[in-house]
Amino acid sequence: MKTVIVKPQNEILKKHIEYFLFLKKSDDNLLNYSTFPNNNICLAIYKENHIHYNNVPNYNECVITKGNSLFSSRLYGFHKRPFNVNINADLDQVCIIFYPAALRAFTHESYDDL
Repeated sequence: MKTVIVKPQNEILKKHIEYFLFLKKSDDNLLNYSTFPNNNICLAIYKENHIHYNNVPNYNECVITKGNSLFSSRLYGFHKRPFNVNINADLDQVCIIFYPAALRAFTHESYDDL
């Protein structure tokens, strides 16, 4: 999987976005990774993927498979335990990693509603 991290150059975006994370995987081979618990807020945008997210007590997992939608998105954040990701398809993903509380500049919806 190819991973590229880009820091925003725009002065306005620099105040709200820590970095953009581009992920690209061009095969159907299974790939797994885990993150540490964290307070990141990530808007993940997927191209032609189906996302199945399980966040229940003692289980925090995302399974990515081939999807029918051109684009889909998911907001992740406040992981109290490791976040396990299983990629079972090609992947073309952009993650926008916001600074803490910076999402408020873009929406007034509660985090629970988002």
